[in-house]
Amino acid sequence: MEKVTLKDGTSIEVTSMPSIGSITTICSDVAAVQALKDKMTSDNISEISVKNEAGIKVGSYTDYVPIDTWAIQWTDDGIKTTFGFRKKTETELIREELSETKKLVDSHDSAIIDLGEAVGGVQ
Repeated sequence: MEKVTLKDGTSIEVTSMPSIGSITTICSDVAAVQALKDKMTSDNISEISVKNEAGIKVGSYTDYVPIDTWAIQWTDDGIKTTFGFRKKTETELIREELSETKKLVDSHDSAIIDLGEAVGGVQ
């Protein structure tokens, strides 16, 4: 059985995976489905790897986001849960870059103000 592993080490056994955009697993109950959804944070899916049945890494993905639509189907084996990921758009990547740049600029601004106050007090 293939496995999808998230950044935090969460390993998801996959019953079907025609692509990274369509991954099917079996969850034991509704709480397990919710726990899986809760793992889909932007940080936790910043690194996704896929291993085949032999445990060999066959895929590594970065810059992906979860697809909002999940398919849920009750079966005799549990809850068949299908979810997936999509590549971030260029706009999403640019927004992230701008956000990181703003954090850096804000940090520098604060340091410059602190330095100015320290130097201003020197006589």
